[in-house]
Amino acid sequence: MRNAIVCGLGFVGALVLAAPALAQEAPDVHAGYGPGDAGTIGARETRTPTVRVTTLDVIGQILYDSNVSGGNSDLAAAKGLKPADEIFAPSVNLNIVRPVGREVVFLQASAGYDFYRVNSILNRERIDLRGGVSGRVAACNATVTGDYDRFQSNLGDLSRLAVKNTVDHESIGLDGSCGRPIGLAPTFSVNQNWTANSSLQQSFSNSNSTTASGGLAYRRPTFGSLSVFGQYTTTTYPNRGNLIGFPGISSGYTSWAGGLRFERRLGARIQADATLSYTSLSPDIAGTGGFKGLTYSGDITYRASRRLSGNLDFQRGPVPSNRLNSLYSLNQSLGAAVSYEAGPRVTLRLGASYVTEGYGGGLPSHFLELT
Repeated sequence: MRNAIVCGLGFVGALVLAAPALAQEAPDVHAGYGPGDAGTIGARETRTPTVRVTTLDVIGQILYDSNVSGGNSDLAAAKGLKPADEIFAPSVNLNIVRPVGREVVFLQASAGYDFYRVNSILNRERIDLRGGVSGRVAACNATVTGDYDRFQSNLGDLSRLAVKNTVDHESIGLDGSCGRPIGLAPTFSVNQNWTANSSLQQSFSNSNSTTASGGLAYRRPTFGSLSVFGQYTTTTYPNRGNLIGFPGISSGYTSWAGGLRFERRLGARIQADATLSYTSLSPDIAGTGGFKGLTYSGDITYRASRRLSGNLDFQRGPVPSNRLNSLYSLNQSLGAAVSYEAGPRVTLRLGASYVTEGYGGGLPSHFLELT
């Protein structure tokens, strides 16, 4: 189990190259698991902007992490780390949206670097790329996306003495809905994820996940969108058969989930998005623990004035584990943030989050000896 409190103070300096487009959104989709996505949720309705957008944000954050090592004080000492640290995390974000005929092409890119004040060995680059195309096919709105992320892994996932490991995460997805804006509308989502580790030992936790979901939404402008959905996920660890001496055996798990999702834009001030589902997760290896229970996620944004806004987000659900002696991690998080637009080009943001990670699906002793 890992518990951590992360607090942050940041500023955003924005260069807006197409000011009239700021009122529009880039396509908003969800298609299964991704880094930091700790829930089982159905496909969102795709919203497609129809204007050109080009924004460049220069972001600076100062973060405090109460549990850098991802474990207790003994683990931090074994890794040669101080338990708590302050991190300076500058980055540059680029957002481009271009209509091309009846379709929309978009790119969201972020590049940054994390500087640790005390534990400088953890200094690492961060890269996040997301692009795709959105449009209408027959009676359906569909979005195809591709993602690439590169970041320092959670140190709680590594062996007792390991410190450095870079995670590369790639995914492709298709998300959409059919029908009219008012009334019943089928929804669908398919997503494929690949996760790879730079450390040789940690490569045994490389994973592949495939997620497919389908549902039925009821939509009205004054009500919002209420969906019922079902979702299937299969996750494999292709290298773990080699670790225990049985090449060709790919340990992993499958999970089924079903639930409700509600989205509503409550006027100009409030935006709400919440999901409640029941998830059943079954490991492929007999004798390892699975999971059955409620999973949820939510995001609420309140704009108090033209300059001041607040955000609350929460989630609970299983995700593929990057720890050698487990199959999945039951992640829970609660976060809150306040943003203030100090000027046309500067935004100040203060936030905090509380995160717990509970590892499940314990593997045989062959794995335990390595961790």
